Amino acid sequence: GEYASRFTFGQDLPPPEPYVESTKTYPSKKSQKKGSGAKSSGNKEAKSKAPPPSGEAPPASASTTTPALAPAPVPPPSPPPPPPPP
Repeated sequence: GEYASRFTFGQDLPPPEPYVESTKTYPSKKSQKKGSGAKSSGNKEAKSKAPPPSGEAPPASASTTTPALAPAPVPPPSPPPPPPPP
Protein backbone atom coordinates (compact mmCIF):
# COMPACT_ATOMS: atom_id res chain seq x y z
CA GLY A 1 0.00 0.00 0.00
CA GLU A 2 2.69 2.50 0.93
CA TYR A 3 4.76 1.76 -2.17
CA ALA A 4 1.79 2.09 -4.53
CA SER A 5 0.65 5.33 -2.87
CA ARG A 6 3.92 6.98 -3.96
CA PHE A 7 3.10 6.55 -7.63
CA THR A 8 -0.18 8.35 -8.19
CA PHE A 9 1.02 10.45 -11.17
CA GLY A 10 -0.92 8.14 -13.51
CA GLN A 11 -4.19 9.71 -12.37
CA ASP A 12 -3.00 13.27 -13.04
CA LEU A 13 -2.20 12.54 -16.67
CA PRO A 14 -4.86 13.39 -19.28
CA PRO A 15 -6.42 10.54 -21.27
CA PRO A 16 -4.22 9.39 -24.16
CA GLU A 17 -5.17 10.40 -27.67
CA PRO A 18 -6.77 7.63 -29.76
CA TYR A 19 -4.38 5.94 -32.18
CA VAL A 20 -4.99 7.07 -35.74
CA GLU A 21 -3.65 4.87 -38.53
CA SER A 22 -1.99 7.00 -41.19
CA THR A 23 -0.17 5.76 -44.30
CA LYS A 24 3.22 7.41 -43.84
CA THR A 25 5.83 6.94 -46.56
CA TYR A 26 9.38 6.92 -45.27
CA PRO A 27 11.91 7.88 -47.98
CA SER A 28 14.55 5.81 -46.19
CA LYS A 29 12.74 2.58 -47.14
CA LYS A 30 12.52 3.57 -50.82
CA SER A 31 16.13 4.75 -50.92
CA GLN A 32 17.24 1.57 -49.13
CA LYS A 33 15.53 -0.68 -51.68
CA LYS A 34 16.71 1.26 -54.76
CA GLY A 35 19.80 3.10 -53.48
CA SER A 36 21.18 0.50 -51.10
CA GLY A 37 20.67 -2.26 -53.68
CA ALA A 38 22.59 -0.34 -56.33
CA LYS A 39 25.10 1.03 -53.84
CA SER A 40 25.71 -2.33 -52.16
CA SER A 41 26.26 -4.02 -55.54
CA GLY A 42 28.52 -1.14 -56.62
CA ASN A 43 30.45 -1.23 -53.36
CA LYS A 44 30.83 -5.01 -53.59
CA GLU A 45 32.18 -4.73 -57.14
CA ALA A 46 34.56 -1.92 -56.21
CA LYS A 47 35.71 -3.74 -53.06
CA SER A 48 36.24 -7.05 -54.89
CA LYS A 49 38.13 -5.26 -57.68
CA ALA A 50 40.18 -2.97 -55.41
CA PRO A 51 42.03 -5.61 -53.28
CA PRO A 52 43.99 -7.23 -56.18
CA PRO A 53 45.77 -4.00 -57.34
CA SER A 54 46.42 -2.82 -53.77
CA GLY A 55 47.76 -6.30 -52.91
CA GLU A 56 50.34 -6.09 -55.75
CA ALA A 57 52.16 -3.39 -53.73
CA PRO A 58 54.34 -1.94 -56.56
CA PRO A 59 51.77 0.76 -57.51
CA ALA A 60 51.09 1.49 -53.84
CA SER A 61 54.80 1.87 -52.98
CA ALA A 62 55.37 3.98 -56.11
CA SER A 63 52.49 6.28 -55.18
CA THR A 64 53.83 6.64 -51.63
CA THR A 65 57.38 7.38 -52.86
CA THR A 66 56.22 10.05 -55.32
CA PRO A 67 57.04 13.43 -53.69
CA ALA A 68 54.17 15.12 -55.55
CA LEU A 69 51.62 13.13 -53.54
CA ALA A 70 53.39 13.96 -50.25
CA PRO A 71 53.80 17.77 -50.06
CA ALA A 72 53.48 17.66 -46.25
CA PRO A 73 57.15 16.69 -45.49
CA VAL A 74 58.33 19.92 -47.18
CA PRO A 75 59.33 22.30 -44.36
CA PRO A 76 57.67 25.74 -44.29
CA PRO A 77 59.74 28.72 -45.52
CA SER A 78 61.87 30.20 -42.75
CA PRO A 79 60.86 33.75 -41.72
CA PRO A 80 63.13 36.59 -42.92
CA PRO A 81 65.91 37.62 -40.51
CA PRO A 82 65.15 40.60 -38.26
CA PRO A 83 66.47 43.98 -39.44
CA PRO A 84 69.80 45.05 -37.91
CA PRO A 85 69.59 47.49 -35.02
CA PRO A 86 70.17 51.15 -35.90
